[in-house]
Amino acid sequence: IKRNSINSNTVVNINTVFENPNTAAVNLNTAAVNLSTADVIAKKEVLDETDDILNKSLVTNTSDVIKILLWTRCFGHRCLPLGTDAFKDCDVPHCEVINNRSQIEQAQVVMFHTCTVNNLNDVGGPPKYRSPSQKWIFRCSEPPTNIRLRKYPGMSDAFNFTMTTRLDSDFHMYHGLYTINPNPPKVLPDYTRGKTKLVAWIVSHCHTRSRREVYVQKLQEFIPVDIYGRCGWLDCPRSKEAVEEYECFKNVGATYKFYLSFENSDCRDYVTEKVWRNAIMMDILPVVRGFYNNFKTILPPGSYIHTNDFPNPEALAKYLKYLDKNDTAYNEYFSWKLT
Repeated sequence: IKRNSINSNTVVNINTVFENPNTAAVNLNTAAVNLSTADVIAKKEVLDETDDILNKSLVTNTSDVIKILLWTRCFGHRCLPLGTDAFKDCDVPHCEVINNRSQIEQAQVVMFHTCTVNNLNDVGGPPKYRSPSQKWIFRCSEPPTNIRLRKYPGMSDAFNFTMTTRLDSDFHMYHGLYTINPNPPKVLPDYTRGKTKLVAWIVSHCHTRSRREVYVQKLQEFIPVDIYGRCGWLDCPRSKEAVEEYECFKNVGATYKFYLSFENSDCRDYVTEKVWRNAIMMDILPVVRGFYNNFKTILPPGSYIHTNDFPNPEALAKYLKYLDKNDTAYNEYFSWKLT
């Protein structure tokens, strides 16, 4: 995707974006955060290069306030915190997030969370007013296979910017990120300590486009896989209480050596909390599946096992059993934390 000036009237065709992706590289160092053992930021969404884009466009003088209107909600929640606090440390601090749709005429930017058409249905569809200079942002943290805008065909060509998990989006949404730790530990703990079981998988979607469940079914023929959640027989309920959910993942991480971080859709740059929160933050070794470059580009080097490195599930199971018997080899997958 070519980055668009907010002053221009260029629009992005969402269908084209996902069907014919631009392969331009992105420098991940421009939006990194410091990392220690527990510093991986899970489910954190960052507006990459927002300062530079806004500074070159909407601001006519230092007292101007850029109003960003949240037209829809994000899975029942606000997509951004209201007010100006989110921008207080930015080079462009005079941005204000609002959610009063009656202020559509005063908004310079309108953000739409359009992963599902219900988000638009809930607010009566898209705005009936749009000024020539108003910029619209297409936001979605889900894979493109989940996007349904057919009821509003005109929306496909309505957006100036994209805000997705794609690295070439105008604003990249991260589920997690890392950088070099300025004060790394000199010695790492033994990550096998206390882990008495092999493979865990927490899953709520039982039939997926990626057919991950088929791979797991085959893997179970060669190694035990304990399945938690709606699709398994073990209880690790999803909870609205963050503390309860965290404790569940923490207990799994303390008990198991391997976690199946399989996405429900194999889409470019789509690496979610299944890796960051469920595995890396819990000091459990993730086994990933899908586009190889997704993980090579986004995750710490040497921090995961990819199914593509094995000819079949049987070979993967054999390797996991080898690591179970070799503490030194297992702990090497956490050596990235020393840098």
